[in-house]
Amino acid sequence: MGDQLDNDVTDYLFWARDVRELSPETIRVRRGVLQRLRETIGVPLREAHVGHLQRWQQLVLPGKSSETKRAYVSHVAAFYAWALKRGIIGENPAALLDRPKVPKGLPHPIPESDLARAITTARPKLAAMIVLTSYAGLRCAEVAGLNWSDVQQADNGSWFLFVRGKGRKERVVPVGQVVIRRLRAHRWGRRGPVFFGRDGGQISPNAVSQTINAHYARLGIKATAHYGRHRYISAGVEELGDVVLMQHLAGHESLATTQIYTAFAREKADRLVAALDARAIRAETLRIPDTRPAGHFPPVPGAPAGRAESTEERTAS
Repeated sequence: MGDQLDNDVTDYLFWARDVRELSPETIRVRRGVLQRLRETIGVPLREAHVGHLQRWQQLVLPGKSSETKRAYVSHVAAFYAWALKRGIIGENPAALLDRPKVPKGLPHPIPESDLARAITTARPKLAAMIVLTSYAGLRCAEVAGLNWSDVQQADNGSWFLFVRGKGRKERVVPVGQVVIRRLRAHRWGRRGPVFFGRDGGQISPNAVSQTINAHYARLGIKATAHYGRHRYISAGVEELGDVVLMQHLAGHESLATTQIYTAFAREKADRLVAALDARAIRAETLRIPDTRPAGHFPPVPGAPAGRAESTEERTAS
């Protein structure tokens, strides 16, 4: 993690990874923000004062969205809070930084007709990405981090995903035939990551977002990859009328996966899956060539049917 970074920053990033268990994507972004800060102020970060950070704000943040500005300031503030606790600095120069207010925006669910057109015109890999955002509510980072061992089948034949969200918090998301058939059309029967990038490694969240966004743009659809997630949550609230359950399924609440897929919620969750599949049938997104026997769904390699893999197994895979 060195690469011309302050030793303090390197230590902080190792701490954030090993102790805080922040996701690799968060570590990457935070590293970039702190590296840009160091380049902008021209002094080691432990020697920076309020004036340095205000200059950074004036030079780097203009033109960025309110969400990005707030995220950048939060990354810098987190570093200096850590440095203060470690005794590296005596005063926190980030304490007086203004954090831009982010206006609460309304959800922007992608229209059903646009979603159906995007799915049916996409190649198998891209179509699978799109349905994971719109029929399972996954964020781009969660799509990128999905492994085949996270796709599992319950004893009753229903399917679900183990999803690692923000802060590596895990949740279980039930999925229907739209998702399963698109995954089968992509790379079913493989091991490791569901999606690979151009470099041969696991695809990055940015690549997922950019690929979906570019496809929408080519079709003239005014939407982003995240609009699919908005559609999933909006449809769930509409179909179930249970905001709390949808918060869990969307990963807005931190609950253990065993609390998510409980008996009292499972019936409603299964109703949501059926409702989403029904919407797909109406939009004709299920018409995918399939040469396998009807009703035949082989177990995903590394994930025997009906058995949830342990944390140790997911860490090792």
